[in-house]
Amino acid sequence: MHRKIYSTLVLLSALSLLIGSVALRLGNLVPDSLTGLTIFAIIILVTYGILLLYFDGSRFQFIGVILAIISFLISSNSAHLNGLSNFYSSVYLEIADITMITGFYVFPAAYIVFWIKSNFNRMTIQE
Repeated sequence: MHRKIYSTLVLLSALSLLIGSVALRLGNLVPDSLTGLTIFAIIILVTYGILLLYFDGSRFQFIGVILAIISFLISSNSAHLNGLSNFYSSVYLEIADITMITGFYVFPAAYIVFWIKSNFNRMTIQE
């Protein structure tokens, strides 16, 4: 059960990044190199999301916590914050901003909260 939740959160984050990167490319708002890096990150997330279905264990699930923290750090750079401040400037940027919020903040934060809750419950049961 937990593996499905972890996997779903990671895959939803990857889907958000995919939709956002497509919107940014269609709006001609980012260079090809950044789109390539985003696709690389999506591949990593999809691979990890699928592996979460097959591997159980707190150490393996902790990798997702690290990835979530990295996503918070990446999204706090000036380009992402500038994009959020220009929210209503174009439809493409609005889509990208919404998917940035979900892909970089909502789903990763939910992953961390679920991981903490799961580990706290497991520690409580063991005592």
